[in-house]
Amino acid sequence: MEDRKGVAVYVQVPFCPDRCDYCAIPVSVSTALIPRYLEALSMEVRRLLPLPPGQSPVSLYIGGGSPTGLSPEDFRRLLEILRPFLSESGGREVTIESRPEDLDREKLAILRTLPGLRLSLGMEGMTPEDLPMLGRRGAFFDPPSLLDRLQKELPGTSLSMDFIVGGENWRAERFLMMARALGEGGLDHLSLYPLVIEEHTTKALHKKQGRAPEGLEEAAAEEWVAACRGLSSLGWERYEVANFSRDESSRCRHNLHVWQGGDYLGLGPGAHQRRGRSRRENVRSMSDYVRMSEAGESPYEFLEELSQESYDVETLYGNLRTSSGISIPWLIERVGLLSYECILSEFVRSGVVDRIRTNEKRLVLNDEGLSALDPLVLKLLSFF
Repeated sequence: MEDRKGVAVYVQVPFCPDRCDYCAIPVSVSTALIPRYLEALSMEVRRLLPLPPGQSPVSLYIGGGSPTGLSPEDFRRLLEILRPFLSESGGREVTIESRPEDLDREKLAILRTLPGLRLSLGMEGMTPEDLPMLGRRGAFFDPPSLLDRLQKELPGTSLSMDFIVGGENWRAERFLMMARALGEGGLDHLSLYPLVIEEHTTKALHKKQGRAPEGLEEAAAEEWVAACRGLSSLGWERYEVANFSRDESSRCRHNLHVWQGGDYLGLGPGAHQRRGRSRRENVRSMSDYVRMSEAGESPYEFLEELSQESYDVETLYGNLRTSSGISIPWLIERVGLLSYECILSEFVRSGVVDRIRTNEKRLVLNDEGLSALDPLVLKLLSFF
């Protein structure tokens, strides 16, 4: 496998003005802990620096929650804390997640100061009716109109939009009409996820109480498959299971680095990091993260050394979910030539591989294969 140099840096900003019904991310809707969180984050940054040789940042991804939901003063403080990574990334990719309603004049002015900015917008719904069906809090913004405004307000910024497939009235055909308009309008990147009802969410409570429509997740999965197939036919490049780019230059380089096995740092509550085969996860609780940091402790919940087998499984899953696929020589080295030929024969019969790419010594899943990634990976792992 290709040796990916450098380290991708992820920062969790676990604050949001509202908690949506489908959200399972540990976020706080209270602003009371923000000053202490920022100070704890500053301590974690200082503990990590300086980075070892060969570990310079290749990207910075600030996620949430909603980082731009912080007050302008706190948002500036956050960026100042992360200045070492911004400086070292040397104008490379800097992604910030945002809700559309957070982008007022003052936030936009701050964002314009950032080099290499990639703004990831959590749209979720495509019509005003979609948001209440999803349980998405916040105002509706028409995606094509917002795209037009932000292209004027943030010239040179790479713009991405996230959508969730789900709800009784969601239809792939209607979504694809909008996706065509966004493509023609110059959107760089689009992410599309089927609605999944996760534990400890309001949606899960509604399901338990019988207040959710029967077969909601199954219907969302079917519409998602149809929408993904349609996006590819419109010319969007499906470079990962749920991610589509205008072209190769507008892919999310941060996520690709992680999926393809590169090292990554995770800062903030619940964030993960892996360097080589050493992996750790920070405590998910905001109060525990702050308390441990203030006590001078490193705020991780567990630290583990991956076995070679576990590392190989992560490598397989991460690479196979991308349009670059997995190296065939790498795979043969682990399962043997006869097992590989058995795998390939079965996948070809099922119509889930890109036959052309096998000539390039890569096992690459096509649209049908990417939409059925998990069972295909399980089939592969049975040969390990």
